Amino acid sequence: MSTKTGHTETTSIRNNRIIRRAIIPQKYHHAAKLMAKSLNIPVGEIYDEAVESFLIAPSLDLNDYIRVGRKNNPPKVSFWLDVRVSNKAQTLAELLGITEHEVLLTAIIAYAKKHKFDRVRI
Repeated sequence: MSTKTGHTETTSIRNNRIIRRAIIPQKYHHAAKLMAKSLNIPVGEIYDEAVESFLIAPSLDLNDYIRVGRKNNPPKVSFWLDVRVSNKAQTLAELLGITEHEVLLTAIIAYAKKHKFDRVRI
């Protein structure tokens, strides 16, 4: 199913999951895929957990968020995220005046550091 968002872009929703794109460092994405494989779950569920755990007690200090340049460099990684989690991230982003991408990236990097993904070598 495709729907139009408020930003006049078409978004794909399937099985209550929405496609998202973020500039995730390759080593973190690779580590998330390995973790998902070891747990026998889709990688999207790793990202769901990362964002949900961050949204339990998000920082309201803008200095804690990773700012994202508006250029498509480096390339973004696509992943499926639970619609409800995406909506919560978007609500927080609107409250803070930043992009959902910045909330997602900050959450994923915090999760990666917590689980020591930053030590993975590819």
